[in-house]
Amino acid sequence: MQGTMRRDTEKRALRPLGVWILTILNSLIAGVLPLLAVVAAMGGNVAVPGTEMTAMLLAGLGIGVIGASVGTWQRSDTARIVLLGLLALYHGLNTLGSVMGLSIEGLPATEQASIYGSIVRGIFWVAINFWYFLRPKTRAWFQG
Repeated sequence: MQGTMRRDTEKRALRPLGVWILTILNSLIAGVLPLLAVVAAMGGNVAVPGTEMTAMLLAGLGIGVIGASVGTWQRSDTARIVLLGLLALYHGLNTLGSVMGLSIEGLPATEQASIYGSIVRGIFWVAINFWYFLRPKTRAWFQG
């Protein structure tokens, strides 16, 4: 009996460290933070027209990212692909909003720097996730 259990355990590959790190960070950055934005918008702390619809979109994306991150963590290849799509959408929309924010006239230099940082951060997160989750070694773990 113990020999069978040992063989079964050896066949199952350990979850890669990158899957641990990226699924947790993605859940927090693109999952929990948008949900907090919804709470802020619905609590009346944000008074911008159209904020409610934007907050609802962010909430849907946030819940989707959290669900896809959990599925990815549990070794679902489909969840991995869905996660990459949702991350591209989330960070793409944030980057688009940041680029549009740069068109505001009279924007202080400190806010411009923050916007540029937001653009770089979005591109970085999409790039690192696509690089890691599309690597042959990582794909093999999901399909194995």
